[in-house]
Formats: sequence, C-alpha cells, structure tokens
Amino acid sequence: MGIPEDIAQLERQIRELKVQYEKYFAGLEKREPLRLREEVAKLIRRYSGVTLTNTGHAFKLSQLTASFNALNAYWTRVSQQIEEGTYARDKFRLKLKERQRTDTTTTKPAAEADGPVRFREGVEPAGKEIEKLYRQLVAAKKQAGEPTDGLRPEVLAATIKQQLPQIARKYGAQAVEFRVVVEGGKAKLKATPR
Repeated sequence: MGIPEDIAQLERQIRELKVQYEKYFAGLEKREPLRLREEVAKLIRRYSGVTLTNTGHAFKLSQLTASFNALNAYWTRVSQQIEEGTYARDKFRLKLKERQRTDTTTTKPAAEADGPVRFREGVEPAGKEIEKLYRQLVAAKKQAGEPTDGLRPEVLAATIKQQLPQIARKYGAQAVEFRVVVEGGKAKLKATPR
C-alpha cells in the first residue's frame, strides 16, 4: 500500500474507532475496541519518523495523528472513570436505581394499602369504591409531596367514567381495575383491564 492509501485507511479506522468507543461508553458494547485502537496506533507509528515530500499528505497525516492523540487521551480517561465507577453514565444509573428504590418504598404503603378498585363497564362509578380510590390517591399525593387542591371524589368519578368505556372496548374487558401508584415521584392511577 502507498502513502495515500494508508492515510485514507487511517482516516476510516479513526472514524470507526470513534463510533466503537461511543457505543462502548453508552453501554451498547461490552468490550473496549482495543485491537482496532492498536492497529491505528501502529499505522501512525509507521510514519512517525518519516519525512513526507508531498505537503498535502504530510498535513493530512499530522492532522490525523493529532486527532488520534487527543481522542486516545479522552478514551483512556473515560475508561479509567468507568473502571473506578465515576463515569457520568454510571453515576446517572446509580441515582436512577436509588430513586426507583425510594419510589417503590413510597408506592407500597399508599397504593397497596387498600388494593385496586374494580369498576364494571356500564355501571356509574360512585359510592364507596370512588371514596376508597379517592382516599388512596390523596394519601399517595401527600406522600409524594404533590398538591391535592381541586381533587374531589366527583372529579375522580368523572375521570374514571370517561376512561372506563375506552379501556374496556380497547381490550375487550367487562371490568377495569384502577389502583394508585407513585412513579417518578408522582401519584397517578393505573388501569388494568379484567
């Protein structure tokens, strides 16, 4: 291979290496692309002491070498952070798991206290079922630190009356169970066709 072909190959490999490292850092690839990284470094070393007479080739080679050296330092730093567990992606996942853990502990007392409430299609949602669901929703919102202003049993009944036939028709169900859950720090109703 000649110098122009080597430079073109080097450019392609650096582009491919960037893509592979982005996948690795995003957690899509399990292994670091070390073999390709070593091939690129080897190709750069081959021309490190060589004086190129074509200034265009010399400029392109020096540009690719500088680009690779900068990327190489970045990849090394991020790989160390991943090993130490201080990489931003790992911190985000840790916070997410912690938040899910606290949401789960918040959800159970409020949502599971009285269990789900079942409503049949064609039957007006009212009475003790609405009161029960209303108490669960208010308790969950208070636990989540959400305001309960404007939340009244008749507003909840109207919401269920509107959603019930749509859900029943969509899933071919005769009844729908509603329960209160806390997800992402917010209390809401979750419907299950029965």
